[in-house]
This record gives sequence, C-alpha cells and structure tokens, in this order.
Amino acid sequence: MNTLKKLQEHLHFPPVETTPGYFYKEPAPHITCADGTTMSVQASEFHYSTPCENVGPYTAVEVYFCGIVEAWSEHGDGDGDEPYTYLPIELVADEIDRRGGFK
Repeated sequence: MNTLKKLQEHLHFPPVETTPGYFYKEPAPHITCADGTTMSVQASEFHYSTPCENVGPYTAVEVYFCGIVEAWSEHGDGDGDEPYTYLPIELVADEIDRRGGFK
C-alpha cells in the first residue's frame, strides 16, 4: 500500500455523536516514522484541512511537527508551537517516505 493511501486511511474514522445532532471526530493518533520521527496529522471540521469536514478524502491537512521541512515552509515555520496548516497531503506522504515510511 502506498504512503498516500495509508495516510488517508489513518485519517478515516467516523465521528462520534456526543449529544443529539452534534458529532465530534477524535484526533488521529500520532504517526511514527521508521526513523523514529513523530508527527500529528489531523483533518476534520475543527482543523486546518481541506475539506474542513469530518469525512475525507483530504487534499490538505494540519500537521504538528517539531522541525523545519523546507517543502512545507509556506504552510508554517516548524517551531512546534503552531501547526503547519492546509499542508498538501502529498507533501506529508513525501516526508513520511523520506523518513523511511510508517513504522
């Protein structure tokens, strides 16, 4: 399975109805790459993602990652305090591959 497809599957889980008519999607677990790097990749109606909905497929996601990734620079600064926003999901898949893939 390619990394992009695995990333879409990582983000695909149903929201839970917490009160009648209100749905909440739990945050996805952190991703650990083969080299030990971890990152939080999120997409939902409460994240900087496209679509900004609880159901994908997603074309852009929100990523918390402590480190600078040159290809992501226009989407954030990599300081770990603020997320990379509306990050094209292909760029995230490329970075995961660069780090050896999913652990």
